[in-house]
Amino acid sequence: MLITAVLLTGCIGLWRGDYYAGRSSGDLDACMPFDFDVSIEEAGRIMGLAATTYPWGTASWDVTGQVTGRDIVLELRTQDPRVSPQLIRWKGRQGAISLEVTEEGSAGCPEPRTVTLRRK
Repeated sequence: MLITAVLLTGCIGLWRGDYYAGRSSGDLDACMPFDFDVSIEEAGRIMGLAATTYPWGTASWDVTGQVTGRDIVLELRTQDPRVSPQLIRWKGRQGAISLEVTEEGSAGCPEPRTVTLRRK
């Protein structure tokens, strides 16, 4: 009964728009972490923002993506000319109460960053 309620709550979230937040892995030396704040809208569309704090300041990123079935695809884009690369792709899976994604490639990081976005 409890499992059904949790799964149903996760599915309903796709219909009513739920908000998720989290901080990715990374370090302050070579591979800055991202702070995510996103929502899942109708038809599984993901929209939101992310931010990364560099020694010179904070860069803002637009987050767009899609949940198809339980698969997630995200793109982070920034217009800040100080940031390279300006596009980072992430893939992952949707859980009952979280979104778990991993950076594709490494964007100069020793390991791809990961994040678990939890429902707010």
